[in-house]
This record gives sequence, C-alpha cells and structure tokens, in this order.
Amino acid sequence: MDDATHNPDSSPDIPKRVSMTVRLIRSVLGAALAMTVFQLLKNALFPSLILWQSQVTTIVFVTAMFTIGIAIVTRRDEALHRRVLAVVGERRRADAALQESEEKYHQLFELESDAVCLIDNETGRILDANAAAIAMYGYTRDELLKMRNVDVSAQPDETRRATLSQLAEVPVRYHHRKDGTVFPVEIAASQLNYNGRPAHIAAMRNITARVRADDALRKSEAFNRKLLEASPVGIIYLDQDGVITYENAAMRQMMGVPAEGPSPGGGGGGGDRSGADQSRLQ
Repeated sequence: MDDATHNPDSSPDIPKRVSMTVRLIRSVLGAALAMTVFQLLKNALFPSLILWQSQVTTIVFVTAMFTIGIAIVTRRDEALHRRVLAVVGERRRADAALQESEEKYHQLFELESDAVCLIDNETGRILDANAAAIAMYGYTRDELLKMRNVDVSAQPDETRRATLSQLAEVPVRYHHRKDGTVFPVEIAASQLNYNGRPAHIAAMRNITARVRADDALRKSEAFNRKLLEASPVGIIYLDQDGVITYENAAMRQMMGVPAEGPSPGGGGGGGDRSGADQSRLQ
C-alpha cells in the first residue's frame, strides 16, 4: 500500500491548519504593526523620555492593548453565544410546535370514526392508516403500509383515475377486505403536501346499509308500480297544482286516454297530459 495514504499531511485537516496558520501570521503582523506605530508616535510626541520612562510607557500601552483585545474578544464571544442561544431556542420552539402539531394530527387521525388513509398521489402508496381503516379492511397496519390504494379496491382502474385526477368526492366505490368480501364505500379526499410530495387524505365510509336500503326502496317502488298498473280500479295522482302526474292502466281505459309512455310520477304512462286530456280525466 502507498505510504501517501498514511501521510498525516494528506488528511482533511490541512485546510484547517492552513487557516489557523494564516490567522496566527495576521495576529503577529498586526501586533508588530501596532508596536511600530506606537514607537513612532512615542518618539514623535515624547522625544525627551529616558529609557525607563519609555519602557513604562510601552508596558502601559501593551497592557492597555491587551485589555482592549480581551474585551473585544469577550464581547464578540458573548454576542456569538447569544446568537447561538437564540438559534437553539428558536429551533427548540419550532420542534416543540411541530411535535405538538403531529400529536394533534395523530389524535384526530386515530379518533376519526371513518377509515382514513394518507396516500401518495404519484405512487398510490398508503403512507399511514388509522385504527378504523385497519378494522374495516382486516389488514394489520404494517400490511397496509406496504400496499397501494388500488390493492384494496375492487375497481382498481377507477381508483387509479380518481387518484390522478385528484377527485374530492367519490359517491360509490367498491373495495374489498382481506378475506375477499366486497363492500361499497363513500370517499372524501383532501389534497396536501407531505414531505415534499403531493398526497391526499382519503376518508372511506362503509355504506353497505345505505346501498341495501336504496336497493330495497327501488324494488319496493317497482313492485308498487306493478300493483297499481295491475289494479282494476282507476287510480290517478295529482300534484299540489292539480296536474295529473300518474294514472294507471285502468283509469286510462276508463277515460279513453291512450297510453303515452311512463308518466313523471314513475308509473305506466299518461303523466304529462295536454289540456284536452286533463279535462277528460277530471
């Protein structure tokens, strides 16, 4: 191995040593210059001084200069110390505020009853997930943090498009649990910048009960329409202005009104009649 690798002169401390040497040379030259100026002034102003008086004057001058130098250095150090303390104090306050903000965020994050995930917009990675998300999807937190949002979606293409287009609301999207169970969710998203990257917080709410209720209502309405159409009794619906919105087949047959397709009320036909038809039905 080359001996140059062990040469202490090749260490990274060389610039520091050069800088210290330069400062030392400047100090010596400054002191020499000060003494020279002092000697010239002393000889010019006090030419009649004897030797011991000259020496005493020199000692007084050197002592004064030394005291002034110490005072300047001390004040400089004190000012630097105050600046350092100010910077450290500001950093501590900023760290404390950041920690408090993060604690509040995590408290709100965990207390939210809906499943909430923090998701990277570009990769779709799940960066964080609250307890409700863990319970709803059936994955552990570590498992979720290794997944992307499309991994829990039963409609991954739609989920990917919604992420890239930064949709704020998705009325219905089908997701799946770890056991494969598919269920509908309603999603609300809020965009933010997280660690310098675009991301969003997605709040998912299981709307299985709502979807079932809507489906049951649609089936009930369809069944009721069939009953009305099959009834031998003539039935009409009027709105608050007395306008016919629906009549069943028996009523149309009784009044000789031809069927003209479904009425606005959702029945078998004849809802939006002309004035002549209205008068015939009244």
